[in-house]
Amino acid sequence: MDNRPIGVFDSGLGGLTGVRELRKRLPNENIVYFGDTGRVPYGSRSPETILQYARQDIAFLLSKDVKCIMAACGTVSSIYPAAEAAKLPVPYLGVVDAAAREAAFVTRNRRIGVIGTAATIRSRSYETVLRKLVPGVEITARPCPLFVPLVEAGYVDHSALDKQQVTRLVIAQYLAEVREAGVDTLILGCTHYPLIKEMIGWYMGRNVTLVDPAQTAAPPWREGLYTALPDGAELRYSGRILRCVLTPGHTPGHLCLYDPEARRLFCGDHVLFHITPNICRWQGVQDSLGDYLKSLDRTAELDGVELYPAHRAETGDLRTRTAELKAHHARRLEDTLRIVGETPGLTAYEIAGRMRWSIRCRSWEDFPLTQKFFAVGEAMAHLDYLEVRGRVCRREIRGKRVYFAGAGDKI
Repeated sequence: MDNRPIGVFDSGLGGLTGVRELRKRLPNENIVYFGDTGRVPYGSRSPETILQYARQDIAFLLSKDVKCIMAACGTVSSIYPAAEAAKLPVPYLGVVDAAAREAAFVTRNRRIGVIGTAATIRSRSYETVLRKLVPGVEITARPCPLFVPLVEAGYVDHSALDKQQVTRLVIAQYLAEVREAGVDTLILGCTHYPLIKEMIGWYMGRNVTLVDPAQTAAPPWREGLYTALPDGAELRYSGRILRCVLTPGHTPGHLCLYDPEARRLFCGDHVLFHITPNICRWQGVQDSLGDYLKSLDRTAELDGVELYPAHRAETGDLRTRTAELKAHHARRLEDTLRIVGETPGLTAYEIAGRMRWSIRCRSWEDFPLTQKFFAVGEAMAHLDYLEVRGRVCRREIRGKRVYFAGAGDKI
């Protein structure tokens, strides 16, 4: 076990929002934080100066024997070269890519706003990533140079009312153009900005999703803080061997653990009895249902094993349950295709509302919100499966992504 601390740095106090998220996710980790309050803000300086500061900050953290470095700074993340980061002796995490991916995932109308320091906006770092992820995206970018000094001076959410009034006036001055552009997603491209997130959200309105770079960058599994276990890897403890069997589907990185000596399979959420594993759409995965069905075929080869699922006490025969799960999804695919054929131009949400579900509710409107979340995710996974095979196609009409039978232009 690597007990070295995680290193985090920023130009000032803003990076503490990243530390807060790391604390939530990794409560047992030690963190070394460096806030360069002596040279704040970075965003108004030249790229050469920002790069110099970043190298000095990184060198300081490396001197503390950290095992990973998080640049909790939108400006540095926009300027620091990826090639140089790749040569560091420890993993390096920025905030730009993760925030851009989150924005691409949540936007509904493909209109995304980006606010940040002058250096971040000039670099077009967020814009570059977004255009790769969202074809036809409309980006409204705005530098907000006074936000960092306001935060450093304590003009933040829940501060004195006179301080909040000043901040609200500055927000209105900077974000009027962004709001008028009709964005439905706004990237807070600086880790200082979450400290005035409530006031920004109030100005932008409840229909605009705010993407917090500290929250999106903090989950370590996205950035390689931990080593992914490859298929076939062996875990040894107490004289036993557990072999990793990669089974993507329920999640992209799902794996089962197989004890070849005892012929036991710890199958997690891959194979469940009495209930079926939820298969939904995952960001960056083209066909999660197709992946799941392939994974079922793979584990079915381990015939005669004793199963240990992650939910409930039920267990049973692996091959029998595999056949039942595949038949279940075949019926659901037929149901999905029928709905698309009978009523073209529906959204995934509307299709989910017409599908057959085992939950006991009088109507789709009576579904609990959490169950609607799972149901829509399942509908999207089945639509993706059909789309990959040319059975349905997606189009965007009046800002909505809708489905039709047959092949067509994908968005």
